[in-house]
Amino acid sequence: MSSYSWGYTETFYVCQGGDASKPEVNNCATAYDAADFSTPGNWGTDDSDDGKIGPNDLVVFMDDGGDIRNPSATSGLLTIKQSGLSGKPITLKKKTGDTPIINASQIISTWTPVGAQNNKWQAALSNQEPSQVWFDGVKGTKKTSLINLDTDKDWYWDANVLYQYSTSDPDARYTSPGTEASLQGWGINLDNKSYIVIDGLTIKRSKAYGIGFINDSHNNIVQNSTITQCSADGISFWKNSGSGNDLITGNLIYDNYQSGISARINGHNASSGHEVIVSNNTVSYNGEYGIYAFGNYWIIEKNLVHHNGQIIGQSQGISTQSLLDDGSGQHNIIRYNVSHSQSNQGIAADGCGYTFDRQNNNNEMYGNIGYNNDGPYISNYESSNNLIYNNTCYKNSQGSGLTIKAEIKVTQFGAVGDWQEAENVTIKNNAAYADTGMYAVYIGDEV
Repeated sequence: MSSYSWGYTETFYVCQGGDASKPEVNNCATAYDAADFSTPGNWGTDDSDDGKIGPNDLVVFMDDGGDIRNPSATSGLLTIKQSGLSGKPITLKKKTGDTPIINASQIISTWTPVGAQNNKWQAALSNQEPSQVWFDGVKGTKKTSLINLDTDKDWYWDANVLYQYSTSDPDARYTSPGTEASLQGWGINLDNKSYIVIDGLTIKRSKAYGIGFINDSHNNIVQNSTITQCSADGISFWKNSGSGNDLITGNLIYDNYQSGISARINGHNASSGHEVIVSNNTVSYNGEYGIYAFGNYWIIEKNLVHHNGQIIGQSQGISTQSLLDDGSGQHNIIRYNVSHSQSNQGIAADGCGYTFDRQNNNNEMYGNIGYNNDGPYISNYESSNNLIYNNTCYKNSQGSGLTIKAEIKVTQFGAVGDWQEAENVTIKNNAAYADTGMYAVYIGDEV
């Protein structure tokens, strides 16, 4: 799969300050804003020159000095309302030379003192609790009660009021851009949408995921984009029954609360010849997994994955998984990646560079490099008929709480396993350097 290149039928412009009077003119003042972009009436179903966003059209995001937001949105920031067509996708990209930021948080202002309580301030924030609060771009610390606010950037929400601790008026103190609350569930949502290209955009500070491939979404591309500071996953495949042919490539995905790229339960099962390809991404400093896939026929290749598992235990660098008898975790290929410095948060079986985890059968892992991970370099747990070869690993199993210290580990739980045995696993031609007291390769029960 490769990126598209073609002539567009129509070009539309999106900018924070647009009034939608002339959205096909290269001018921020007359462009669509975020609310206009998400309005169904501005979208069409065919590739004609009809003044509506549709197949074979280009949507250009511009920067007028402020992040692209939509304070009136109650669910998410930008929602794609129509699919493209095969060979005629809808393309979203930034204007050359601009740095537009799609920001799913809202600026909270008009702060007043909380009675006689020193350095405690309040502002109205109705209907929902934020997932995170930011102070001129610095993440604050959530507290469990008003009385516990005692340090700058502490915050608490209750009964439609947001509170913060500040030694001076927050409206005057925080101005670049101010106090921001993560309230909107996504940056860009593709729900049952296909043939969409997202190219070179920056998405940040959503309450859930940055970009979502939801339900029957397929044949989509996300490339050259930055997804950061989201309260769940950077890119999320959720309950996705699409046929595959998705490409996630060349992105910078970091500092999200959960995983960088994730296909969670009922994530995304593709098919032979229609694989999901995750390639050439840098995925780092996320709270949970780097790349985490409940799926079939994924090719995960040439990614740099490091320093994940910063917050949540039970995390790995790159992992394919399944649930009991759900049919996922099959026919995946993990190759030519570098995975290092994942954290296990003290949990015995985690912090690995790469894993095939529970009923992940008929997969291949080759040509990867891994080092300085808290857990083993490779863990094959209760998974069978897998090939693990031509990998290089050293200085892994560095974390605390490990019961088995190994570079490569093939295990099952107990004599027969709680889900299945680990059988017919081929390990060959790997270079594994084990420290004193460690196994290069361990095969046995998980203890």
